[in-house]
Amino acid sequence: MPIWTLENPPQSYEKIAKKAVATERGWEDARTGEVLVQISNLADRAGQANIFSISFDKASYIRSGLVKIAVRYNEKVNVTAGANLNLSWTGINGDFRAYALAQTNVSEVVFDVDIANNLLTLFNEAGTLFLSAQTIVGTIVDAAGATPPASQLAISAPIAAAAGTRVVV
Repeated sequence: MPIWTLENPPQSYEKIAKKAVATERGWEDARTGEVLVQISNLADRAGQANIFSISFDKASYIRSGLVKIAVRYNEKVNVTAGANLNLSWTGINGDFRAYALAQTNVSEVVFDVDIANNLLTLFNEAGTLFLSAQTIVGTIVDAAGATPPASQLAISAPIAAAAGTRVVV
């Protein structure tokens, strides 16, 4: 069984898997551009960009703190301003939405603003923050190719659960 596929990056080292991105040259380290596995036209062969993982920027938060959520794709994507996802909240104020500004040629889409493009600030109460299975609202397309296909917008329950919960104190 190979340690990589067209949709999944090299798994030989966890650090590499978290940084690998499909490009026209093959699986590359997203930060350095080093080719990890050479496969011509991999980004085209792999089809649409798929959500690989989601992470919060901190292990826990303080009330009224700033929060960022990174949705990591298996290849580079372009994001139209206003793409958003729902953050679930156990506090009395209920759920809220996190928005992304326009981003080009990124493998991690950062959601860190509110509707008015201010940095995303948590409610002024204690609670638990988490993601549920959902579909990202907005336009995210593969960065490769002249007419790139739409990227995956559905966040599966296993990927949402893997992001974990964050306590706000």
